[in-house]
Amino acid sequence: MRIAMAQGMHTNMPVDDLGHDMVQRCGKIWWTIYILDREMTSLMGLPQTINDRYVQTQIPVFTDPTETISLGMHIKLSQIIAEVNSTIYVIDGRINRTFLLSTKSALANIAGLADELRQSFPLHLEPSSGVSRLSAYLHLQYHQCIILATRPLLFCFLKIRFESPECFLETLNTSRNVQNLMQMCLESAHHIISILNSLQGQGLLETFLPFDLESVFVSTVILLIGPAIDPRLLETHPTWLEKAYSIFDEMIGDGNQVANFRRAELQQLDETLLGCVSGSQSNPLAAPAFYQQHGGVHHPSSPSTSISESMAHPLRYDALLKPVHELDGECDFGTMLTSAEIMAVADSIETFDTEWVSNAMVEHSIW
Repeated sequence: MRIAMAQGMHTNMPVDDLGHDMVQRCGKIWWTIYILDREMTSLMGLPQTINDRYVQTQIPVFTDPTETISLGMHIKLSQIIAEVNSTIYVIDGRINRTFLLSTKSALANIAGLADELRQSFPLHLEPSSGVSRLSAYLHLQYHQCIILATRPLLFCFLKIRFESPECFLETLNTSRNVQNLMQMCLESAHHIISILNSLQGQGLLETFLPFDLESVFVSTVILLIGPAIDPRLLETHPTWLEKAYSIFDEMIGDGNQVANFRRAELQQLDETLLGCVSGSQSNPLAAPAFYQQHGGVHHPSSPSTSISESMAHPLRYDALLKPVHELDGECDFGTMLTSAEIMAVADSIETFDTEWVSNAMVEHSIW
């Protein structure tokens, strides 16, 4: 990265002085380095090396328009990863007390890519059609962005459950908006496992580079935390874990020793969390639907009102109800959410949710 910057590759290099071919080649080099830098720094939990305001390089033009579009999508996803890491997570590795506002902003940016990604790089997971490695990689990165932006909520509630199991049900049911953010995180983890499982079936699983390994590790952690928060998720827990561990096993079989270490870590986490859940006397958590039956967003006037209403409606893990009045049909979490649906979730986050989460974090010393 520093060598490329020293050569001026991050600037708008003059075509008249250097020639078209040289500028195009430097642009390809720069954006390749940029994407790898963003992903590797996120993977290792390191601070970003360069602010995007200093980058003026134009996207190079390829003979195949699809390559140009895919590079542009790579760059946009890398920028979102950098935004999430710099705004939601603070310097010492913990989460900011006001991270929910940053989550709202990050989801809004992610929503802007959802429809473009679906249309330009459709993902066909059926065994008969086959899945494109390029499309799969972009979709994996997209769902990792969602997980990065929403998983702090899962860690918050996991800590609250361990510290205050007697009042955890009441705490969780205070905000239905927060519950749907957690649901988005879990569903993105499911999507990642499904995509990797399809790649595995076609022999396209990458076992040398760290990116597929990071995807399966991040998603499996979420799948393990979910049942610790809501034991009802244990019904589908073995199925998803079986798929995840199968992916790990193939990587291990191909000689990836890091995958072997990661798998052992996850198994230990699984035993620990399931032991805590099975030993807990807490009842399964009730959670309300996010939107009212007639399509309007429900904003609880007080915690007590929200709790009493939420106890009467179980959380729908198979569907997110249609946002406002814009959608004609049911929005199924089993498919990739549209831009409008993600924006509806982001826009639903209000001051009440931010203050409530902030107070919970202070009370339980989370940040």
